[in-house]
Amino acid sequence: MTRLSSAPSRRRRLPLRAAALVVATSLPTLAHAQQPSATGGPALRPLSIEDAFRLAETASEPVRISEAALLRARGQVKQARSTVLPQVTATAGIQRLLQNQFDAITRRFADPNAPPPVDTGGQQTNPIQLLFASPNTWTVSLQASQPLFLDRRLTIAASTARAVEDVARLGLRSARAQLRYDVASAYFDAVVAERSRQLAESSLVQTERTFRQASLQKRVGTVAEFDQLRAQVSRDAQRPLVIQATQQRDIAYIRLRQLLDLPLTQPIELVTAIQDAEMDRALAASRLDTEARPSAGAGLVGVTLDATPTLAQRDTQPEQRTAVRQAALSVQTQQAALTAARLERAPAFQLSTNYSRFAYQPNNNFLPNSFRDFFPNWTVTFGLSIPVWTSGRISGSIMQAEANVAEAKARLVQARDAAAVDVELALTSLRQAEATWLASEGTLTQAARALQIAEVRYGNGVSTQLEVDDVRNLALQAGINRLQAARDLQLARLRLSLLRDLPIGAGGGAVVAGSAQNTFNTGVGATVTTPSQTQRPGTGGAQGAGALGGRN
Repeated sequence: MTRLSSAPSRRRRLPLRAAALVVATSLPTLAHAQQPSATGGPALRPLSIEDAFRLAETASEPVRISEAALLRARGQVKQARSTVLPQVTATAGIQRLLQNQFDAITRRFADPNAPPPVDTGGQQTNPIQLLFASPNTWTVSLQASQPLFLDRRLTIAASTARAVEDVARLGLRSARAQLRYDVASAYFDAVVAERSRQLAESSLVQTERTFRQASLQKRVGTVAEFDQLRAQVSRDAQRPLVIQATQQRDIAYIRLRQLLDLPLTQPIELVTAIQDAEMDRALAASRLDTEARPSAGAGLVGVTLDATPTLAQRDTQPEQRTAVRQAALSVQTQQAALTAARLERAPAFQLSTNYSRFAYQPNNNFLPNSFRDFFPNWTVTFGLSIPVWTSGRISGSIMQAEANVAEAKARLVQARDAAAVDVELALTSLRQAEATWLASEGTLTQAARALQIAEVRYGNGVSTQLEVDDVRNLALQAGINRLQAARDLQLARLRLSLLRDLPIGAGGGAVVAGSAQNTFNTGVGATVTTPSQTQRPGTGGAQGAGALGGRN
């Protein structure tokens, strides 16, 4: 009788408990973060996905490194151009004569009976003495030189430097695209980790409530001791899961703060949910150009398996991928290096001129009175250099350059093949993420309904506490799977949005190695180092441009 009398009250509580679980296991409309732990500590900072993109852009070290590489490459372009342009240098100086050999010779061989020399006031009357024995000599000179070539070495240095600059520019785009993908991934992970912690705590609250109810029923004799112990074990087993979920949440927040260069103890609140339209618009705004791919504004509400992803034609062409373009530029630089190595055997011509003026001042007139006191001296030189015997140096340079060209071409083919596969993998990943998302919706609804039925059955004495716990765990797992499906779908959409500039294989797929680092001489005084373009998943694309420097 006691058990029958208590059943109606339990049945009245069942719809409320089932509704609470449905709300707990559904996707959040707002992802909450940690609250400040102490009064007077750092204020809670709301953080949207757009704020995360903006903060990461200014705090990312890989982006700063890529920007520095681009600036270095631009300077190298100017340096390379200077090797084929006129060079003009102006110099000025003064020479003080401390000991005069002509005075010493005159005193040694002078006639002792000769009359004393006439005082000329410090002025030299002999031109030879003026030239070689003046105490103070002022020099002003202007030197100019211009390399002269009869082959293509005039343009090799400049064109190669521009190719290196283009590689650095593409490397910056790749680093920015990779940064957006990493920030979105970290943001999604933090949202999922926070919501998983909330679901775990919600399940702990429910198991605690079930244990208290079982304990009360045990005291009134409506349930056996086994049911009470089973409810206690279920509650105690849930506590480690809450601790684990809290730890994973903390780790996800630390990683996000590190990417955004925020203090590691800064409390933040993630205000953009994964599945809503604001998140979708933010991901579309993260693109690096003016084309919105995929279209934004509907969130994940209108996702269907029949929808065709919106991709620009250039995104499906391997030649337009940033990594492939970098590999093509590497082939161009290596071919220029081969041409320069072969031209080392050709003669080199150079025209130079030096215009100088000299002023010879006595001790009593240290500074020249006017420009007329300077005597001119002007020379013009035409030089020719021909390598006669280099002991295999030029032949070795040609062999190395030919090997570099062959390697660069092979890596270009490898990059094209991997880029074509990467497009298909990205589309496949999107379709799989969409299917998982749609499937998780049905599973979540069914799990909530199953939990409601299980609690009704238990309230009427048809089922056991074990059955209720199992169904509750399934409902909890369905909610977590729903969150994970939303994360994977949004990352797949973002990957398509940034596909052209992302490193090949970023976010899943094949790995492509770019051209190896090689140094070659252009034959006009400029040494070009091609950049390393090794691509790895999760990295920011190609490294910066190499160095262009003068030849010793």
